[in-house]
Amino acid sequence: LGLGSPLVAGMRGRGLLAGVALTEPVATELSAAAMRAGLIVNAANDSTIRIAPPLIIGDAELDEFADRFGRALDAVAAAR
Repeated sequence: LGLGSPLVAGMRGRGLLAGVALTEPVATELSAAAMRAGLIVNAANDSTIRIAPPLIIGDAELDEFADRFGRALDAVAAAR
């Protein structure tokens, strides 16, 4: 999920509902970049992204999500 990105401070959550804490207030930009990558996430606040995948998600879909979310993080980091 891009945990090695300089924009990611950490993660928290329960079950599949997760929040990605960001080191900078770029949640709106990251949400838009994720949408362009084909993902639906939302900015819970200016420095947190909320992720809520379906309960029936499989390993292949999780891997695809992680790849796309990582690319969205890279795009936002490169634009800063």
